[in-house]
This record gives sequence, structure tokens and C-alpha cells, in this order.
Amino acid sequence: MKEINEQAGFTLVETLIAVMVLAVGILSLCAMLVSATLGNSTASNMTTAAAAGTDQLEAIFAMNYGALVDTDGDSEGGLYDFEDATADGMATTPDGYTIYWNVADDRPMPATKRVVVNVVRTEGGYRRNVEFEYIKAQVVTN
Repeated sequence: MKEINEQAGFTLVETLIAVMVLAVGILSLCAMLVSATLGNSTASNMTTAAAAGTDQLEAIFAMNYGALVDTDGDSEGGLYDFEDATADGMATTPDGYTIYWNVADDRPMPATKRVVVNVVRTEGGYRRNVEFEYIKAQVVTN
């Protein structure tokens, strides 16, 4: 009678392939975690910028209609220019955000002012911004 000698188990090559597949899976999971962390950080910064912008808008809308002026006189032309020289107003927050706002008189209709607030922060060499555009109407009392 002939005896068949069968061995049960894994060979060294099969084990190495399984370890490599596991390593690729773990590395891709780590890359996904890093990407998710960066995405959460960016979302947190954008939320902080939005909060700073809404705080500035509340301060602007608490102002009297006549006190809200187009200081650089560019009205519609410079509404979206947000640099130190062309913005109608600028403020900074303690956590590194710069808030610019521009006012356009009689836009989109007479007795209204369009206010555009832009919150800017530079992260990793990229300029990130959140923009708000609102209209303030002149209150007429009799």
C-alpha cells in the first residue's frame, strides 16, 4: 500500500502574501485617518471664520444706516476687492483671521446698502476665505 503524505498548513510564500495584503490595508486605513483629520481641521477653521464673519455682520448691522459709508468711494466697482488699501473696513481676530468689508451705496436699489464681508486666513500657503453678502435698508420713520 502506498501512503500519501499530505501536509496541512500554510507555506512561507502564502504567509508573506497575506502579511503584505494586511500591511497595504493598514496603510490605506492610516492614510484615510490622516485625510479625515485634516478635513476636520479645515472644517473647524471654516466654522470659526464663519462665526467671526457673523459677529462682524452683527456689529455692522447694529450701526446706524448713515454711519455705514463707502470710505473708498468705489461703490460697486470695489465690492469684492479685499485688500488693505481697497476695503471699506478691516478687523483682525486674536486667532489669526482678517475680516474685510466693503459697502456699496444704493445697491441693489435706492436707500439700501450692500455689505460684503470676507473673512480670510492663510493656512499652509493657501488663502481660505468665507464670504457673506447682505443688504441693509434705510429705515424711514414718519
